[in-house]
Amino acid sequence: MSWTPPETRTAGDLLSAASYNTEVRDNLIFLHGGKTIVPIAHYGGVYTLSSSTWAAVDSANLAPTLTLSTGRVLIAFAGGFYADAAARLLSLDLEIDGTRIGGADGIIKESLDTVLRTISFSLFRVGLSAGSHQFKLMWKVGAGTATLASDANFPVHLGIAEW
Repeated sequence: MSWTPPETRTAGDLLSAASYNTEVRDNLIFLHGGKTIVPIAHYGGVYTLSSSTWAAVDSANLAPTLTLSTGRVLIAFAGGFYADAAARLLSLDLEIDGTRIGGADGIIKESLDTVLRTISFSLFRVGLSAGSHQFKLMWKVGAGTATLASDANFPVHLGIAEW
């Protein structure tokens, strides 16, 4: 079902059952109906990275594909990170259909140390075409090694919802 622009009405115009069903009922279903949601809570062990170039965190488990009709998505991520030493700069980004959406430092850049802590981000993305899109979590570390915990105590959460 798609959005149907309502007709312009003037005082005294009658709203037929067909117009009501199309312009009111169907548009409300479109706006509030069951949009596609891909929630991931991954418990796959730990991920480590020692690279200052962008890499996928997990191309198999943290790279969902979503078919959109609206072109709008809400993306949320949370994960537990630590590093091999203090002041390791971690950058996180999201790749949509093979193109990263952040700048040189991604969506978020954080300084890590040896203590596990949660890093999260959420963003709203518009302007995607209708159809299938792959979303891939990307990361890099300025120096040393960064670790993303992924177990029962610290699952990696990635959610993508059509809006």
